[in-house]
Amino acid sequence: MKKKHNLPKLGFLYLDYVLRFFDYSNFKGWSDKIEEVTYHWKNDKERFIKEVKRKKIDVLVGNIPATAYETFREIAKALPNVRFIPSIETQFSNKSKENVTLFCQKYEL
Repeated sequence: MKKKHNLPKLGFLYLDYVLRFFDYSNFKGWSDKIEEVTYHWKNDKERFIKEVKRKKIDVLVGNIPATAYETFREIAKALPNVRFIPSIETQFSNKSKENVTLFCQKYEL
């Protein structure tokens, strides 16, 4: 008889109008149900946090665009027991790339 391991509860992090990089097909071997949580732009932070808590998600998998980076830093603080993959710190490079792009556009570089 196989021993059942306690797996973390996964959730896909989706945002309206943002290309989805992670899908169920990436996790074919995952035996447990994977939840889905979508962030809707403009003042959706509280609803999003409540939904993650209600679904008891341990790990959120999904990319955060540069325009949502600061909001998701706040969301991560409100969800200290939820792990983000890629991590919030790793996704800072998205914010940095956006800042460099805007700087170059402003000064026509």
